[in-house]
Amino acid sequence: MLSRKSAGLTIRKAFTPGANHGAALAQVMQNAIAFGYCDQPTSLTVDPLIFNRYQGTFASKDPSLPDCLSP
Repeated sequence: MLSRKSAGLTIRKAFTPGANHGAALAQVMQNAIAFGYCDQPTSLTVDPLIFNRYQGTFASKDPSLPDCLSP
């Protein structure tokens, strides 16, 4: 595929979950198609210091949930 030098072609590699020895072909193909056609999440880098402004005690509207204390 790389030898064809397609302009918009992006080749990605990943392990397919459940594609071990004895896996059903349908499951493997379903995972491969989902990997090829679905949007893949991208990683973001966030400076942890931006979360300092959210320190405090947070209360939930749901009384069954406890309040959350952020250090």
